[in-house]
Amino acid sequence: MSRDASQPAPDDAGEIDRFHVVLRGVEHVASLAPSRRAGWTLSDIQRQTRGQLGLPTDRPIAMSGHQAEFWHAGILAKLAATNAFARHCDAHAAWLVVDQDSNSPQQVTYPATARDATLTRRVWTLDATPLADDTPTGARAPLGHEKPITETPNDLADATLRLRLDLIRTLLVRHVKASSAAEQVTLSLRDLLADIHPPLTSLPPHVLATYLSRTTLFARILDRMRDDPLACIHAYNAAARSSPHAGIRPLDESRGELPLWATRFDEPRRRVFASMLSRTPRDELMPRALLMTGLVRAAACDVFIHGLGGGGLSDDDGYDRLTSLWFKHWLTDRDADLSLAPVVTASATLRLSLPGPATPTAEEIAHTVWTAHAATHQPRLVGDHTRQARRDALLASINAARARGESPASAFAALHALLDEHRRANTPALTAAHARADLAQSRVEESKVRHDRTWSVALHDPAALADLCRHVAARCDAAMATR
Repeated sequence: MSRDASQPAPDDAGEIDRFHVVLRGVEHVASLAPSRRAGWTLSDIQRQTRGQLGLPTDRPIAMSGHQAEFWHAGILAKLAATNAFARHCDAHAAWLVVDQDSNSPQQVTYPATARDATLTRRVWTLDATPLADDTPTGARAPLGHEKPITETPNDLADATLRLRLDLIRTLLVRHVKASSAAEQVTLSLRDLLADIHPPLTSLPPHVLATYLSRTTLFARILDRMRDDPLACIHAYNAAARSSPHAGIRPLDESRGELPLWATRFDEPRRRVFASMLSRTPRDELMPRALLMTGLVRAAACDVFIHGLGGGGLSDDDGYDRLTSLWFKHWLTDRDADLSLAPVVTASATLRLSLPGPATPTAEEIAHTVWTAHAATHQPRLVGDHTRQARRDALLASINAARARGESPASAFAALHALLDEHRRANTPALTAAHARADLAQSRVEESKVRHDRTWSVALHDPAALADLCRHVAARCDAAMATR
């Protein structure tokens, strides 16, 4: 599941609103509205799987989720959309915690003030207990279990951030007896969001992805892998190779690699090969990303709300389209009851309000640098439109001479002479343009800090988070009303 960190693009209608909200695929949710679901029923495997995961079976389920970490506002937009859709459709909401991933919930990145008073990025390590690389969050002890959670940093860019980071410490300590770091962080997020704008920001009942291994559906899929591992691998790799930009690595066919992880508590996760299936306990086997979303879309929900990475901005985008391709080409007629729930894309951008003067965006910096370079060749960029017109005329002469098969040498010489003249005459303006470019480049790192959309929700003003969630819910309601 993607961490959803890229900049969202406009939605289907071409709008750009204050939060850059992205919604796509809302028609899939509209079909769950009470007035349109008269024939809604659950298959036996859906009813069984939901019961085994502790999910209700009396109404449809809208599900979303993410890794166990103090995620950013783009993920909050997914949560707000999930809750809004569930409310609109009289459905249940559920949250999938991707606890077989080995992300780093013990680290919170925050904006700090450097020695030269500029903004910079620092990492607060809440728990420095040694941990083997690639240990899943669901297979590690809660933060602060062995060593106390470290003190809040002192170099914060804004004094108000201290209270918010202090709250992270308080919540983690409150849930230090959770079953794992993943559940501890999830419960902490639930508390963090509970009072911002219920019910839009309330974290619905959560499902740990590792619980999928307990289901009958997972056992059934394992049987299919045992019966014909190459069929599984071939179909998976064909899907992965169809969209290299999706970032899904093909499986190692020569070794019989399967889309599974083998996990044990407090140990790194391990790749699984067909030869291992018979000797690896089922409760140690966990689904990788595509298999995980395939399982939940097949049986645990009626619509899944992805971010930009998983859902994409078109039908040809997003990594989870590979799940659909893989299942379609791997599973046979005897698996007709495993049709996948549709996907909706939801995301948004919220930036921190930080002290200090405004900083140009990355695009503005790039434009300033380009202008300084291009101005030596284009007089108009320093306001010299007379020489620009002469330049354009000489370029036209060069192109015309080439078209006639004649030598453009004289026009080339005249063009170089004109540009030399432009650079002498406009030296002060060109020097100023390069100075602006140098200044802009010196602010690249500060710009990344100020315009970053991936700061944790824990760092944001609760009022801003509430405003974002209201905005997302309004967009969801408006989109549903037109279906």
